Amino acid sequence: MQPILPCIDNYVTCFNERNDVRRLELLRTVFTPTGSYLDNHTPAAFLGPAEISRLMATFQSRLPHRLERVGEVHAHHHVFKWAWRLVHDGRELVSGIFTGQVNEEGLIVAMVGFLDN
Repeated sequence: MQPILPCIDNYVTCFNERNDVRRLELLRTVFTPTGSYLDNHTPAAFLGPAEISRLMATFQSRLPHRLERVGEVHAHHHVFKWAWRLVHDGRELVSGIFTGQVNEEGLIVAMVGFLDN
């Protein structure tokens, strides 16, 4: 199995990318073609890099922010979790954790987000 940390750091880069074409290119290096994303604000899982990119674009249009990884990525076998926060002008807007699963190549198969506040 490939290391998980580069995949997670690339996800953060994708989330913060404002250019739709570039973000989709990056997401294809992070998620499997059928990889999923789900959190408590999404009505259902978003499947694949294109849908996940559209979700990110919609979110970015509503709220100016940057995603930051907080602390270490915890991983074993093919699963991971890591803490995150959204910041704007140096102020934390919301925080939470992501959990998920990667495949043998280190690409995300599924990711689930949880908000703390």
